[in-house]
Amino acid sequence: KCTRSFHGVKVAFAFDTPLTPQQNVMQRVVKAILKRETALLESPTGTGKTQALLSSCLAAQRHLMLQGQKVGKIIYATRTIGQVKQLPGELRRNPYRA
Repeated sequence: KCTRSFHGVKVAFAFDTPLTPQQNVMQRVVKAILKRETALLESPTGTGKTQALLSSCLAAQRHLMLQGQKVGKIIYATRTIGQVKQLPGELRRNPYRA
């Protein structure tokens, strides 16, 4: 529904306007992936981390692939089973779904 650019990577987002915490997450994730760094992110419940993480990870991965660079796997870990169960629905809403 909207697109934002972070570190030269266009990130499509599932909703009209990302919240400030979501934009912060997307910016940090894109930067970490482009620099091949590890990112540890924390944000309160209800700030939209899942969509922000999915959109930015998948956008950065696609960006690198289009540049002919080798990309690694995206590993998504959560603390609870409830958070794991939330993921398929979030993927269906995500602009980068397969």
